[in-house]
Amino acid sequence: GKCYSGSLSDRYYCPMNIPPGCGYCSVPSLFGPSRSRSVESIVNEIKGLIEMGCRRFILGASDFLDYGRDILVEPEPLTDPLNPPPNLNEIEKLLGSIKSLESEFSLKIFFSIENVKPSLVDEEVAKVLGRYLRGTPTSIGVETGVDSYAISLGRPSTPSQAIKAIRLLRKYGLIPYAYFIHGLPNQDVNIAIETSKVMDEAVKAGAEKITVYRFSPLPMSAFSDFPKAPPSHVDAVGKIIVDKASRINSKLKDKWIGAVLDAYIVNSLRGKGFIGYPFIHGPVIFIENSKVASKFVGKIAKVKIVRVVSDRALSGIVLDSS
Repeated sequence: GKCYSGSLSDRYYCPMNIPPGCGYCSVPSLFGPSRSRSVESIVNEIKGLIEMGCRRFILGASDFLDYGRDILVEPEPLTDPLNPPPNLNEIEKLLGSIKSLESEFSLKIFFSIENVKPSLVDEEVAKVLGRYLRGTPTSIGVETGVDSYAISLGRPSTPSQAIKAIRLLRKYGLIPYAYFIHGLPNQDVNIAIETSKVMDEAVKAGAEKITVYRFSPLPMSAFSDFPKAPPSHVDAVGKIIVDKASRINSKLKDKWIGAVLDAYIVNSLRGKGFIGYPFIHGPVIFIENSKVASKFVGKIAKVKIVRVVSDRALSGIVLDSS
């Protein structure tokens, strides 16, 4: 059928009127096929932000590896999640141009990519990303632990492919964060158990964080008419997935104890105490020595991690020699 063959234009319009893309996602319906901004427009925007004082930049997209792929199929729309492969020439041009801004402005900036989809990650792709983004985090959707179930959700990749992608990204120095969803349609106990096992596989492959979202039916998505998933604490199936992620994340955070991170210091939203946001990556940090921290509000300081607060947060002290 049109889902797997025919022109790229034909693929966009389903004869059954099923919205394109993953069943739980509305991005293709809302925004259409991926389209890339020019390297020049992105770099010029970053230059302007640097002049305004910004030092940390995230290149956001539903899949960074779609960047420049649309150029390869013009004038057809980019509706195939697998072909053509990533446009590495355009990706290198973009990342190299951003990296060169450090020497142009004589300062250090941080930049990373928001998301990559497993279906487009291979050895060469991971190698290129590692050349420019070593030591930076990127998110990768695994979503479930059962290959056949992933296909039924409309995903272009399986959990097996996601684990392989995580392993490759880690091999070349990136820090993968693995994403999952609980409460998806027809997600039963067996699927939840397999998903919890794949979380372990993701960590073994190199993922440093597990994030779990609760399914919510989005307008203009294929699953828009399904009910919203109940919270995990009242749903036995969802609880299997969420509790597993919480245990994994708590254990992963133990490795932070004793580490010294560059963190941006801000006042707590409640007006009491201070919070540190890691400049490169890591959990939010609650600052214990407020008197010292008050000297660095709005600045980057060295923060030593002293304990784990939860699966989502750490506690640390600002080093006075920052």
